[in-house]
Amino acid sequence: MPPKFDVSLGEMNVYPRYAHLVAAAFERLIGSPLLGMHVMGLLAVILLWYAIASIIRHEADDVLSVQTLLLLAALGLAHPLRFPIHGNEMVVNYFFAQIVAQALMLLVLAVWLRRAHHLGATARYAQ
Repeated sequence: MPPKFDVSLGEMNVYPRYAHLVAAAFERLIGSPLLGMHVMGLLAVILLWYAIASIIRHEADDVLSVQTLLLLAALGLAHPLRFPIHGNEMVVNYFFAQIVAQALMLLVLAVWLRRAHHLGATARYAQ
């Protein structure tokens, strides 16, 4: 994709482009651009939820905190209360690039929490 503004892309100009580059690499392996995007989207959803579970597990290792219990309760109530959760972007309007970016951000956060384990909870939150 061109690095500059392309009129033909419309609102797609503001989307992160690196997800599409990775999907194009999958396309080379798989042989289908559409299937490459689907594989990348599926991997992003899996990685996103892995990162969320890793963060919850990490916090639970320290102390089963109120924040962890509230997050687990919110995840449990999301479907009955019809709150959108991660992955909904792929089903409703196929925000492929956004979910890839969300997955990468949450993975960075999960890795940082693992590395900052020696810090106290207050110091981790302050950073």
